Amino acid sequence: MNPSDPRNFGPQAPHAPPQPYPPQYPNYPPMGYPMAQSPMAQRSDNEATTIFVLGLLGLVACQLLAPFAWVKGNSYRATCRAMEVEPNSLATVGWILGIIGTVVMGLSLVVFVLAFALTSVR
Repeated sequence: MNPSDPRNFGPQAPHAPPQPYPPQYPNYPPMGYPMAQSPMAQRSDNEATTIFVLGLLGLVACQLLAPFAWVKGNSYRATCRAMEVEPNSLATVGWILGIIGTVVMGLSLVVFVLAFALTSVR
């Protein structure tokens, strides 16, 4: 390994001034700094917005959209775990709304089937 190579970030000689990390890319966060909290990672997340809208509409307007928010939220969270970043809070809220909307849809379906069965018995 060549000591004058700019990719060599090993210990500096005691007489040399410390170099910024890394010298060729000063805008990158330092090693070990989570990318989710870095200024570069703060961007719009269209998938998180989609999950939130599906979850909200699935809870409020059309319960058939709630399972899609739940499944899409699971996929998004798995991708975040694989990338080792925190999921967007908007996506997490949409995922939770999708779960709640799916449970409400299932309970509504059970009540509807029971009501139909009880009225047809008479």
